[in-house]
Amino acid sequence: SAFVALAGIFVECSGYEEAEDYASKAAAKGEKVDPLIARLFWYTGRWWDALPMFQKLAQAAPKDEHLKRIVAELSRRTEDSRSIIGQAEAELKRDDPSKAIQLARIALASKLHGAKLRLTFAAASLKTFGYADALAQFRSVLDTDPSNAEAFAGKKQAEDGLRRAREMRMRRLSP
Repeated sequence: SAFVALAGIFVECSGYEEAEDYASKAAAKGEKVDPLIARLFWYTGRWWDALPMFQKLAQAAPKDEHLKRIVAELSRRTEDSRSIIGQAEAELKRDDPSKAIQLARIALASKLHGAKLRLTFAAASLKTFGYADALAQFRSVLDTDPSNAEAFAGKKQAEDGLRRAREMRMRRLSP
């Protein structure tokens, strides 16, 4: 259909938002868009979303070695991403919050999410006085799990840190 054709053109031209829009329109009409969406997820680094789609495509074409290699690569990338969260936690425990923040940012850029990652990022941000970043991460956890005690306590710490920082700035600016 025209929607699938347009989506394919946009994928090839790196117009990923437009491609996803046209692919969604095609899917809503019942058209087969799995291969296109799988490629779109691959190209945009959404490996967690791409992996099950490519697995399904590989199962449908068991002799396709190219698809098998893609599934293996996606499996490796998603596993590496999980280990990034563990590395971030380890750096935080080793009292290197700057490195923990860097690793957490990499994991978030890889489209990983979840309370464990966000709590690690927030705790490291608190240690480096990055109260605004910490507050954003704690709020993100609380949006999905309003009863998370660690996020609730951390949010209060971050808010207190921001308040203290504002008060210190005001004192410096006062004559």
